[in-house]
Amino acid sequence: MTNAHLDYDNEEPKSAHDQVKIEIICAKDIKPVAIDWVWETYLARGKLHIIAGKPASGKTTIAIELAAIISRGGNFPDGSMAQQGNILVWSSEDDTNDTLVPRFEAAGADMSRVHFVGKASGGFGSRPFDPSLDMKLLHTAVKAIGDVSLLIVDPIVSVVKGDTNSNSDTRKALMTIVYFAALTKCAVIGITHFTKGTAGGDPVERITGSISFGAVTRIAFIAAKSDHNDGKNAKRVLTRAKSSFGPDGDGFYYEIQNTILPGDEKISTSKVVWLGDAKGSARQLLSQTETPPVNKKTAIDDAANFLTESLQFGPIESNVIVDWAKAKGISIATLNRAKQNLGVESKRLNGSDKWSWVLPLRNEFEVDQCDQDNQVDHDYHPYMNDNVDNLDEMTDICDLS
Repeated sequence: MTNAHLDYDNEEPKSAHDQVKIEIICAKDIKPVAIDWVWETYLARGKLHIIAGKPASGKTTIAIELAAIISRGGNFPDGSMAQQGNILVWSSEDDTNDTLVPRFEAAGADMSRVHFVGKASGGFGSRPFDPSLDMKLLHTAVKAIGDVSLLIVDPIVSVVKGDTNSNSDTRKALMTIVYFAALTKCAVIGITHFTKGTAGGDPVERITGSISFGAVTRIAFIAAKSDHNDGKNAKRVLTRAKSSFGPDGDGFYYEIQNTILPGDEKISTSKVVWLGDAKGSARQLLSQTETPPVNKKTAIDDAANFLTESLQFGPIESNVIVDWAKAKGISIATLNRAKQNLGVESKRLNGSDKWSWVLPLRNEFEVDQCDQDNQVDHDYHPYMNDNVDNLDEMTDICDLS
């Protein structure tokens, strides 16, 4: 490096940028401060948060529920009381009058404390608010409201004017939100999705777009709805996948409940109903909704066990085993499926004109021995302890050959 031109002291300034001075601060001059919590260990003032998840998991409805709690000074899901504050919402995905306002009202918000970001206007006329351009203007407008505790940005990807998969573009864009949060001392919640085909992966890395969404965010929430249940009984969970200031994991189970807005039966909306604490890591809790539940024993499994236990003593006449199966509540179709799966064979033994069922692993010597002993003594077989009724036409319907 001896040939490198690093003699900065003797270089002449070439532009206005060269006149900029960098501030160096000694650590001993910095006074430590505690995190200022809106909701302890969940929502921090002056910080960026994200709620991510699959479509229809209730992300926006959860954000509205938390905002409504803050607006009225209500109780969070863990029972702690919120300090009352103002709410600011920008959404490019949902209409205010038929979607957002009904949800806020259903959540019990103090509507005098809920505000929506409208158009940007000036000498150019007016245009829709663009979070990738207008955060500085929004900061000026917010001063007129005062005491803003929470800003909801839906979706957070709208902040990025460039490529949302680019780390540099995303990080640069998100810093405008970070600065806004720091200046206004409000918590910011951004809404976003999971990348498709990432089930089972690290929850933070599953957030759509650049990894900067997860990296810049101080607290990342995951909202998940079970893939294996529909409607009212679907298991849903809200958990912390990342926290830079405290514990992650754990959270709360919830459901999204459809409701009619009081005073106007024509307006249908939805709200969050909390169902209790959820314990475990984000990945563990997420797996409850995405991993198929362990398959319980099927009727065919039960029928297969029945056949194995019945035939372990030797061949049994087909009409007899059908009678036993009926007594056990096993249908003919299920019995035949189990027979096929096990490879149970149908044989005529010792010149008999009756068919008998034989387990496939029984060799010819065993079959011959059973044949000589007139097969299994049905009177002493364990299943004869059950009350078995004769079957009308059962042998004609069942596959006995």
